[in-house]
Amino acid sequence: GDIGSLDLTYGVRLRYLRIGNHNNVDGYLNQRLTDLVLTNCIALEYLDLSNCQGFGTQTGQNGVYTLNLSNQTSLKEFYCNKSTITNITFPETETLHTSF
Repeated sequence: GDIGSLDLTYGVRLRYLRIGNHNNVDGYLNQRLTDLVLTNCIALEYLDLSNCQGFGTQTGQNGVYTLNLSNQTSLKEFYCNKSTITNITFPETETLHTSF
């Protein structure tokens, strides 16, 4: 579905989150997702935000959106092809193997 805002503050054990589809970026589009909170998702290993084009469109953001992944020290795969995320804060680990 087309998600507007997602707060996963209590998703401590969440390991896999696929909102986009990096294998088919032309077949999926989400322009409503404008904010994503993953602060406590410390077990997150896979994140796909491909073709999520609503980031930075909320009033006052002026097209700038920073995704904070600094607590996701288990992150192995991250995809954001054709998304409107302008800045990403990654954790200082060596677990991330794939990033697009």
